[in-house]
Amino acid sequence: MNIEVRAMNGKYRIEIGWDILDRLGLAMVEHDIGKKVMVVTNKTVNELYGSIVKRSLSEAGLKAIFVEIPEGERYKTFETAQRLYDALITNYFDRKSSVLTLGGGVVEDIGGFVAASYMRGINLFHAPTTLLAQIDSSIGGKSAINHPLGKNLIGIFYPPKLVWSDLKTLETLPGKQLSSGMAEVVKSAVIGDESLFHYIMKNLNQIKSLEKNCLLKVIFDTCAIKARIVEADERESGLRMILNYGHTIGHALEAITEYGLYTHGEAISIGMMAEAKISNMLGYFNSEDLIAQEELLKAIGLPTRLAREIDPKEIARKLFLDKKVRDGRVTFVLPERIGKAFITNEVSMEIVVKALEGLRN
Repeated sequence: MNIEVRAMNGKYRIEIGWDILDRLGLAMVEHDIGKKVMVVTNKTVNELYGSIVKRSLSEAGLKAIFVEIPEGERYKTFETAQRLYDALITNYFDRKSSVLTLGGGVVEDIGGFVAASYMRGINLFHAPTTLLAQIDSSIGGKSAINHPLGKNLIGIFYPPKLVWSDLKTLETLPGKQLSSGMAEVVKSAVIGDESLFHYIMKNLNQIKSLEKNCLLKVIFDTCAIKARIVEADERESGLRMILNYGHTIGHALEAITEYGLYTHGEAISIGMMAEAKISNMLGYFNSEDLIAQEELLKAIGLPTRLAREIDPKEIARKLFLDKKVRDGRVTFVLPERIGKAFITNEVSMEIVVKALEGLRN
């Protein structure tokens, strides 16, 4: 199964399949690339899939070096990027060379950022191995690193040549990370596909147990939603902001907890509940849909309430460092109903704090 995404400087393919990682090298050489590939990964993923990828690249005539970076959002920094630049320079990578990310969103973000900026841009390929990466971070060409004062504040738009999603890799994904990825699936359904929302509710047990056909459908449909939105607004000047449902508050929550208390998906789950509550308080999202969203997130195993020790006012203050702030006004994505959302900067901080206080444990 594949989806073609049209970008400003061309197009790229998202290939979705089961047990296809050994064919990655041949897919990469279909593009006009040089022989050298730097594979950016982490220790866990490298131990699981590094040998398969290395063999696949070698059989396709590619020469690979593997660079492991530490695991976790807190390592998406200038210092980690420097290590990757050092590897590219000392191994004489040129403009025909490539970066291949093998892993999750952190690997993709920092690998994409380095590929986009090294020699003003070299070839980039993604082989996502987490659900979150397969449905979200690998699509759309956004790469970034964090600043101590905010998440993803230093970044670039730089689409890959190819996204190669082998869903069999999800068999080795810890349950917590699978649940984290499902937050983005729910987000996509709430903003753009009511039928997908109900499909997830009906087939959640099969999805959790990685039943192949259910998994393929959910991932394909979620990727299709994002691809459609990205094509319409690649540079996030308007419509693409709708993909940030749950992220405005979720990113602030990650930042004030120093990326250590919640996984990305857990923070986004709480963010979705807060932003849905705001919409409900403003008279849009009805209580029935609000309850349905919370019940689904809970069934997935995601948090829907804010820890008591977290100060809602601190989250509200952190919102003003969000990259979507315009002229001092915070941009929110609010659900109108399941399957439809809208963008607004007409939300007062009093409403935000009140909604967050209502979600505290």
